[in-house]
Amino acid sequence: MVFTSYNKSVSYQDMLYIFSKKLPVVSMIIVMALRFVPLITNRAREIGKIHKPSLKDDSFINKAKSKGKVMGITVAWSLEESMFTAKSMKSCGYGSSKRTCYLSYKLSQIML
Repeated sequence: MVFTSYNKSVSYQDMLYIFSKKLPVVSMIIVMALRFVPLITNRAREIGKIHKPSLKDDSFINKAKSKGKVMGITVAWSLEESMFTAKSMKSCGYGSSKRTCYLSYKLSQIML
């Protein structure tokens, strides 16, 4: 809930603008974590709706196996999508030269 509410109130551009001057690597990792925790949670929910565990035995072990299968599918789905993103970034020339300007965000006051 914390990650989702943070994502709705502060955009990744705000976060990068504030922290990228002094801590570019750390800010990128934080932004990625804040983005992927809700994404993976939503994917796990989607897969959980589709995946129906067997109703033979409602024991703890069977529940753990079922949740393990869902998490395995979720991780595989996320890794597959990350490969597509990496290929897309490579084809667009990301990382081939020095970056000049990657953000056109202006920090402004919020009027209450």
